[in-house]
Amino acid sequence: MNKKIVSLTIGLVLILISFQYWVTLTEQMSPPSPEWSRSIQTNGHLQHYSKIRSVPTDKGYAISLLNFKRMDLLHCSLDMDCKQMWSTEELDTRKTTWSDGNTTYFIQNDSLIRSTRSGDQSVISPFVDNFAKSNDTLVYWNTDHQLVVQQRNKPAIPYTTEHPVYSSIIVDEHVFIITRNVRDNRLIIYEASNELRELFQIPTNSSEIIMSLSIFSLAKDEFSILFETQYNSGGSQNKTIRTSTFNLSKPQPPSFNKLEFVDKENGFELSDIRYPSVFKGNGQTSITFSAVYYDLTGSKASGIFVGDYDDSTIKSTSITKNDDNFIRPVMLSEDTVAYFRTNGKKQEFMYSSSALEKRVQSAEGLKGDYENALYALITLSFKGLLLIFLSFTWIIPALGISFMSLALFRKWHIPKLYHMT
Repeated sequence: MNKKIVSLTIGLVLILISFQYWVTLTEQMSPPSPEWSRSIQTNGHLQHYSKIRSVPTDKGYAISLLNFKRMDLLHCSLDMDCKQMWSTEELDTRKTTWSDGNTTYFIQNDSLIRSTRSGDQSVISPFVDNFAKSNDTLVYWNTDHQLVVQQRNKPAIPYTTEHPVYSSIIVDEHVFIITRNVRDNRLIIYEASNELRELFQIPTNSSEIIMSLSIFSLAKDEFSILFETQYNSGGSQNKTIRTSTFNLSKPQPPSFNKLEFVDKENGFELSDIRYPSVFKGNGQTSITFSAVYYDLTGSKASGIFVGDYDDSTIKSTSITKNDDNFIRPVMLSEDTVAYFRTNGKKQEFMYSSSALEKRVQSAEGLKGDYENALYALITLSFKGLLLIFLSFTWIIPALGISFMSLALFRKWHIPKLYHMT
């Protein structure tokens, strides 16, 4: 009889554990949204990465993964089968780097260098502060207001700016130069053609930090600016992302609108927007970013979001689950977003996809699903046992206080005298 009871108890416990494991595995395999796959690994690229740069190629993407002293170059197919091509530490990763796998541009010891896959190197110019590059255009500048623009096989055109160059943005065949007037707190936007043509100025504040500024096309001669700033006040950080449009034919000082970000599935307001990145697809402009929000339980969560670009409210969809920390999203194509997942002190290169085959692959199971579900089950069980243990710990001090109070009460109690008559 005792053996039957023990066997039934063990069987019941195993059934409960199996059911809980099945529930955990099902939750593990559920996608963040119906339109996107779960986070998919890329052959285990895990390092102290801080930046992702992408250049489209004929057969996929050339992906540069950078930290503070090293650059790893991957070639990823359109199906995101990624292989590491080479690594180098002979460059300044604080500056711009550009590589399509065959040709690489980088800065080393303040010199702009062009390197080929065969190992040939040539110095384009010494004393370069930074540069911008696209497939057909190269722009570089130094600290004494000298600027050079070279497009396709045309001769390089030198320019001289009144103020130091802040950055350059290349949009199709248009080259935009941004200089910064520190004294008057202004950004000055130029178009570089036969000469530098000032388009307009953007007033700034001495207490704000410019996090990013991007320009992208909307239609012929119609462009949009995405302007990300941060205020530091009293130990707190307040971020603002504003947008405006301008026309090259009739440039006017821009009037900026503050962008609002919401989760369109749950209606949550998103905050702490970081790393906004705009992608211009076939007739559609998308934006991806990382954000913080509070879920239905009131818990704070973070993730990567994607939405259609709008000049007032970005209604976005989460493409990652809220049980991990994801940063630095980059949109590779209309259906693929790459990013880092923080794993301890290192970052793992991963991606999500809206392609049907990737969603099916994600739903059927990914590498490590069973191990991760088991780890999650053990973690939840340990937390549950810990909560049970903590729920009983109050009994010991409570009993101790009760006995001590009773003992003191008996010690100090003065018996009453009753007179008999």
